[in-house]
Amino acid sequence: MDIELPAPEQVMALLPKWQAEHPSLQAMMKHYSEPPKALRHVGLLFWQQGDLQNAMRMFAGAVALAPMEASLWSGLGGILFASGHRQEAAGCLKNALSRDPSSATDWLLLGTIYSAEPDIACSEDAFRHALTLDPKSADAAISLGLLYVRAKRYEKAAECLKDAIARGSQNAAIYTCLAQALTNLGDFPGAANAFAEAARRQPDDLPLRLKFGQAKFLASVLRGQLADGLEAYREAVGADPENREKLIRDAFHILSGYGHEEAAIRLGEIHRSENPDDAIQTYLLAALKHEPLTQAPEDYIVSYFDKFADTFDNQLVEILDYHGPEKLHALLAAHRAQPARILDLGCGTGLAGPLLKAPGRILTGVDLSTRMLEKAAARDVYDQLVTSEAIAFLAQREQPFDLIFAADFLVYVGDLSAFVHHTARLLGQGGLLALTIETTDAQTYRLLPSGRFAHRPGYIEELARGAFILRRQEATTIRLEANRPVDGALMLFERI
Repeated sequence: MDIELPAPEQVMALLPKWQAEHPSLQAMMKHYSEPPKALRHVGLLFWQQGDLQNAMRMFAGAVALAPMEASLWSGLGGILFASGHRQEAAGCLKNALSRDPSSATDWLLLGTIYSAEPDIACSEDAFRHALTLDPKSADAAISLGLLYVRAKRYEKAAECLKDAIARGSQNAAIYTCLAQALTNLGDFPGAANAFAEAARRQPDDLPLRLKFGQAKFLASVLRGQLADGLEAYREAVGADPENREKLIRDAFHILSGYGHEEAAIRLGEIHRSENPDDAIQTYLLAALKHEPLTQAPEDYIVSYFDKFADTFDNQLVEILDYHGPEKLHALLAAHRAQPARILDLGCGTGLAGPLLKAPGRILTGVDLSTRMLEKAAARDVYDQLVTSEAIAFLAQREQPFDLIFAADFLVYVGDLSAFVHHTARLLGQGGLLALTIETTDAQTYRLLPSGRFAHRPGYIEELARGAFILRRQEATTIRLEANRPVDGALMLFERI
């Protein structure tokens, strides 16, 4: 964004007044033969003193008199940034760089401004320019690394943060960010080393020591040294250890998510022997051991979703980047359907409810978790909410629907023959079945270590043949798992 500068004539007319108000400017006017240099010098003095308003006035006057001087645009941009006028500052810096693109400092500040917008692509480009011009710049490497962390590009982030450390940046925050990036990559030994450096610099930071201890524990478990891992955790955490059960349970989930199946199974067996009634861990261990299951058991569904109901929306949307209802609704909207009676199957907290509800529509939500249904009820868009296992609800239902909407429900059912049969029974001619799946190349379906089922789209088409016609299908990313995208599909069937 361009800023409004005074006309050169205005500046020259104001100079006597400014000199009278600021003796330092009068002295500089005698020292320099050119007014822009005097104004710049005094502007810098005001900036150093924290008088940003007068600093801005001096630099704006200097730019008005010498608009081709890159350093003047750069200085004005810095003052505007310090004053909180980021867009105007960016405009000044772009003017400076158009006149002299060799300033690494200007590129760095421009990248910082873009990163606050946030404009990831422009920020990355600016930081890369800064690094190219000044390969030894730790600040540019740090800025680029932190940008990559925000963008969840953890390999790039770790590379840049390691470069920053090599360039001399040794503070605890940089090591902590590096450790977190390595954790998100599943490099637990590397994360433990980085956390160790951070903890050495901030020994009184308990959350940091807990992360350090967990990373050391994970690294030890990967080596098959559980006892050593527990001892390493105690040494790292000191007098404030976490509950042993929680440590093992969390490590099981992390190792499973990153594909360390053998290590995760060892922890899962230990946890099951000590907590035989834990329905969640029992099922996930079975999934990890590739036991032949056709759907997630009800006690797992109830325990899992009741437990996480309060944080479910944030966990799913903000952390796991889940947007299944929005994507599936967009696919449905492209079909221009106007269903009156809608079933939101496995509705959970009701994320799809506001998308599906409209005047004249009757919206029913079904879920097995009462805690999730409480959250759905709070949205005040459902005409009816039913606590039931979804397939059982379909089997018992007599009244028809015009649309059955199943976003992120089929991931808990492997064998879909009963699902397709009952949805076909409840949808009249022209009725719609909209669903999301995680995808696999297996012949029919596969139980994943996450406890979720992936299906081959062709398997569902084969089950639906004779009752449905596939109207639309799109490949998509369902969510993130261990910070990696999970492949999926959106499918829209019409009853024939």
